[in-house]
Amino acid sequence: MIAEKLMNNGIQNVRSLEGGIFEWANRGHPVFSGNGTTEDLAKYVHPFDKKWGKFLNPELHPPDY
Repeated sequence: MIAEKLMNNGIQNVRSLEGGIFEWANRGHPVFSGNGTTEDLAKYVHPFDKKWGKFLNPELHPPDY
């Protein structure tokens, strides 16, 4: 629904990831911060808290997690 609302408000190139960002990262797909350039390739994905962290591969947790 959010992707649809974004597109209805003129935002282009919107994608909805089945399984979310954790599933995307767990499968080895690149995650970017900033503008999406190779310099912005993220090494970690912050899982928000321990409850959500169980859905993210441990090697993707930031060192301060």
